[in-house]
Amino acid sequence: MIAYSVINHLTAKGIRIPQDVNVIGFDGINKLDNSGYVCSTIVQPVRAIAETCVDLILSDEEPLDSRLICLPVSFAEGGTTK
Repeated sequence: MIAYSVINHLTAKGIRIPQDVNVIGFDGINKLDNSGYVCSTIVQPVRAIAETCVDLILSDEEPLDSRLICLPVSFAEGGTTK
């Protein structure tokens, strides 16, 4: 939703998307309204994130520390990047 707000503000100022500025969302949502834009977005593995969290909580290991767990994301191209 932030990406769409940014797009609206930029286009109101005459800035062209994606010719002048590329916009990428980060929540996997590529179309929210009838603006005509299909937003490029980073798609987070929501199911894998949830499963990993549950696995960590239910684990018999020592209390959780500050481990860094990286899960792969993907890029869904839309009309807001070139």
